[in-house]
Amino acid sequence: MGNTCLRLADTDAAQLHYQKSREIFGPLLDLAPDSGVVQANYMLALARCGQVEPAAELAFSLAENHPDNPHLLVSAACGEAICAAVIAGGAEPEQLEMKDRVRCLEHRSRALHNVSEALNLDYGLLFLLRVDPDTVPLQQLPEFIQLLNRVESIGLADGTMKRSAVEPTQPP
Repeated sequence: MGNTCLRLADTDAAQLHYQKSREIFGPLLDLAPDSGVVQANYMLALARCGQVEPAAELAFSLAENHPDNPHLLVSAACGEAICAAVIAGGAEPEQLEMKDRVRCLEHRSRALHNVSEALNLDYGLLFLLRVDPDTVPLQQLPEFIQLLNRVESIGLADGTMKRSAVEPTQPP
């Protein structure tokens, strides 16, 4: 619900939903500590609520413990990207104090690495990565754009992917 509100530019409602998600998934994580899906949802809620350190720890753990699950790698990438955005607070990394700049760039780097690993496992995630609100902090980064374009061109060139897999179809 939070991301839907975010897409509708209702940031106050989005924040309420993220806080509610955090309240729901925190206790669930206690009941199912090995569930990657629960970890991912809790991590994203923490990140969206500005709790960078615990969110970053979960994102790192998620990627480390599920290296063969492209969807969980994307979730880890989203968590890292949101953490970077929270640290930056709307500024470019170059405008931040050195400590925050380093933290921001580390999270961005891990996010890009996780995206790359996820795409190595599943080309079909290209469209999701281009439109998911959780990837917004990455979507304008030249490295992210180049990575997606490179993977798309490789997949199209070798015939393993159809253009319809990476672009939404246009209504008639």
